[in-house]
Amino acid sequence: MIKLVIFDWNGTLFADAKVCLEAHNHALKKLGVKPISLGRFRETFTVPLTNLFVANGAKKEKVLSNPELIAKTFHDFYEPRIKRTRTRHGSKKILKWLDENEIKIVILSNHVKDKISDQLKRLKIDYYFQEVLANNQTSTAYKTNPKRERLEKFMGLNKLTSDQVILVGDALEEIEIGRDIGVKSVAITGGFCSTRRLKAAKPDYLISDLGQIINIVRKINS
Repeated sequence: MIKLVIFDWNGTLFADAKVCLEAHNHALKKLGVKPISLGRFRETFTVPLTNLFVANGAKKEKVLSNPELIAKTFHDFYEPRIKRTRTRHGSKKILKWLDENEIKIVILSNHVKDKISDQLKRLKIDYYFQEVLANNQTSTAYKTNPKRERLEKFMGLNKLTSDQVILVGDALEEIEIGRDIGVKSVAITGGFCSTRRLKAAKPDYLISDLGQIINIVRKINS
C-alpha cells in the first residue's frame, strides 16, 4: 500500500531543464569550457555535479577547488530566469489526487531548500508537501549527493517501509536509490536525462506525464 510519493524537484515537478542548461553553460564558460547542447546535457547529467562538468571538458581539480564560485555563478544566472517557470504538465493533477487520497507528498532534491520553498509558494502548491528534503548550501551538489541518506532517515522517522513508498525523478540517481533501498522508482522523460539513459537504468516505471502516476498507485494499492 503506497502511503508516500517522493518527488525530485528540478526537471521533475519543475519545468526548468532548459534554464538549468543555460545556467550550467554560464558556469562552464566561467571555467573556460564551451557550451553544450540540451541533448549533450541529457546524455551527461549526473550528481555530484562535478562529474557533469568534467564530462564536458572542465578540469576536475579546478571544479573541486571552486565549488562555491561555480555554484554562485550558476545561481546568479538561474534564479532571475525562473520567475515565470511553471510546473511540468500533470503536476497539479497528481498533487491534487494524492492529497485527496491522503497519500503524503515530499520533495527530495539536490537543489537548495529555501529556494524550492520560495517557488512552491509562488506557484501556490506549497500546502501539498509534508516536507522538502534538500540542501542548505548551493555548493553541496558539486561535492556530494546526500539524497539517499535523507530519504532513508525520513522513512525511518515516519516508520515507512520500502513497499509503502514511490520515488519519482528524471535522472538516474532516483532509479539507483530506489533499487538500493527497495523503493519503486518512476522515471519521467523530458527532464535532465535522455530517454535512452532512463530506459537503460531500468526503472520500475517509465512515464512521460506526471498524471500517469495515478494509475501506477491505483494498480499497486488495488
